[in-house]
Amino acid sequence: MLATSDQAVLKRDPQLPGLALLLDTKRMLDVLQLIYPQQHIQGLTSTYLKYKPQTNCLAGFLADTSSGPMRITAKTLPEREYAKARAKAEKEDAAAQAHGQHHFLDEWLTMLWAFPMDKKIAGLVDLAHADRRMVLLQSLLPDQPELWPAELETLCYKPERRFVGRLNLAGKARALIKIYEDDFKNAWKAAQTIDAFPADARLTVSRPLGQSREKRIIISQWLPGTALRRQLFSADAALDQQQLQAIGTALAVFHQQEPGMLAKISREH
Repeated sequence: MLATSDQAVLKRDPQLPGLALLLDTKRMLDVLQLIYPQQHIQGLTSTYLKYKPQTNCLAGFLADTSSGPMRITAKTLPEREYAKARAKAEKEDAAAQAHGQHHFLDEWLTMLWAFPMDKKIAGLVDLAHADRRMVLLQSLLPDQPELWPAELETLCYKPERRFVGRLNLAGKARALIKIYEDDFKNAWKAAQTIDAFPADARLTVSRPLGQSREKRIIISQWLPGTALRRQLFSADAALDQQQLQAIGTALAVFHQQEPGMLAKISREH
């Protein structure tokens, strides 16, 4: 059953009937079990939600299946926009069947598709399939053949916006890989700026290893360790004075660096 706050959203936005589905994980689970019966979906977790009132709602889900985790994206639109998007998606499916298929829930004005299908994140399909990933890594990392057979682990996925993953070899993290929808230019400027930082034992940074402008991909060094956020907010973790001093020193050194080509952003960003 939907929370009272979610029910209020539905009442305020009748143009998006699919909200009743995207906001109700139990109902969505029932629908997905019918659409993907061969996957034997046992559970479902909501992982992402981007809502634009009276315009659209994009949701990401992680399904627990008999063959492992499965990521599914759903998007609901107003009636006229849904009809246009449906017609376009049908043409895309006919032209690129190997990339996956859309599923249409006309009653809900909602479309569904499974990872790695994502029309706005150009390189995701190539990255997600082992054979195509090896070819891609060969072109992006020609001087690092040891990384070509790497396996991919998803760290963060925002449908139609950004993918962050880890390249693993023999179960060990070796590199970080990011794919962007439309902010690749600024991200690559940031990577180049960081790469220009002078060596300093007080500050360790992840330097870029390779990139593709066409597919909007950046591959960087993997830095082992525990994330500061986890150290600060974990109930069983504590930072001693020496660690806090090291963190403060690293931040100070970082802010002393030249901004290089970094784009200026406003507070609204």
